[in-house]
Parts: sequence; C-alpha cells; structure tokens
Amino acid sequence: MKWTVFFLFVETKKNCTFALIKISKNETTANIHTLNKKIEKMIKLNKNLELNPTSEVNETMETRDHNKNGVSLKDQMSKGNPFMKKTFLILVLFCTLGIGSTFAQSVRINFIRYKMVEYYNGKWESWPVKWSSSSAYALISSVYDDTYKVAIYAYDGEHITTSICTFDPKTTKEKRKSQNLPYLNCYTDRDGDQIWTNSVSLESLLENVKDWEDEDSALYLWVFSSDFGMVFE
Repeated sequence: MKWTVFFLFVETKKNCTFALIKISKNETTANIHTLNKKIEKMIKLNKNLELNPTSEVNETMETRDHNKNGVSLKDQMSKGNPFMKKTFLILVLFCTLGIGSTFAQSVRINFIRYKMVEYYNGKWESWPVKWSSSSAYALISSVYDDTYKVAIYAYDGEHITTSICTFDPKTTKEKRKSQNLPYLNCYTDRDGDQIWTNSVSLESLLENVKDWEDEDSALYLWVFSSDFGMVFE
C-alpha cells in the first residue's frame, strides 16, 4: 500500500510540535473523516503530546527553526494569536486533501472506429464520409505539468506511435475557431506533431477515464512528419 506523508502542526498549552503522520492514499482520497479521527486521537493522547511508538503517529520533532531575531518558531506560535494557530491547522488539512487527489498514473481508452487522411499534392485530403471499425487503444500518462505521453496500439498490441506532447494554448485557440469545435484541446510534441482531443482533455481523462464515454469525445492524431492524420472515437 502506498502512503501519503505530511507534517501536521499541533499546539497545546505546554508544547508546540510538528508531528509526522502517515496516512494511506486510499484514506486521503476516500474518506477525510479518517484524517480527522487520526488528528483527534493524536491530540487526546495526553496534554503534553507525549507521543509513543504504539500510536498512529510515527515520529515527532520539536521545531528548531529560528527567525532572524533569534526567536524560535515554538515561542512565536505559543505567544501568537489563537486564531492564527487554528488557521495554520486548516491550511494543513487543505494541503493534505490536495496530495490525496492526484491523477491516476496512466489510463487506457479504447477506440471503436477511425478515419484517416493523408497529405499530398501540397494539401490535406478531405475526411472520408464513412468510418472504419477499430479495436485500437491508447495509453495516456502524465509526464509533468501540462505534458503527457500518448501511446497508440493496434488491437493486437502492436505499437503504432507515441507522442510526448504539451498543451498548446495558441494552437487550441486557432483550431477551435477554424474547426468549429469549441471544446477542442491541442497538444504539440517536439517534432511538431500534434494530438487533439475533443470534448475531453488529457488531464480530464487522467482524472476520470469515463469521460471518454461522452458521445462527442474524439482523439485526433496528426503525424505531420509522416504526412497522415487520424481521428479515433
């Protein structure tokens, strides 16, 4: 089981302590009440916050950071406004929620049909009227920030292409207008090839792959370096 680790500041009448708490990823994402119970149990251990190895708090350490005037963080917080102390605790809780709501590492979307166009004589041919059936699929994963990896495979697992692409706001704005697709999102890789998604984004699919079930969802693959384009649904 993977664990999410975070620091929680707890202030009592006699102590100011940072507690290192381990809470499983499932707990943070599925039930925030689990977090509240752990915090309450930790505070109620005793008034002096004398943590022991058998508790759910694995480790504590007193703050030793000092500001430029030589006043310890412990002294500052113990003499500070109680409202500020409570605010600090609330901020920690929100940070913890943010840690728990991370993307899935990768998702798979399955295609049922596709169209293909090619570039020749200096222009792109028109999309064919009829769709061709497909059992291909794509694996999508997050690389960092707005950069994603999209790998497309044939029904038998044969690799077709992989693109490591970054969201392109300029192209997105242009193509939404020229293609009359207001919910189009465009991504460009280092070779200039592009991935487009309609009605969904790569980010939204990582958050909830069921978004692909929307009837308008589509993935466009533009391999300009090889003069072909495809659209999958």
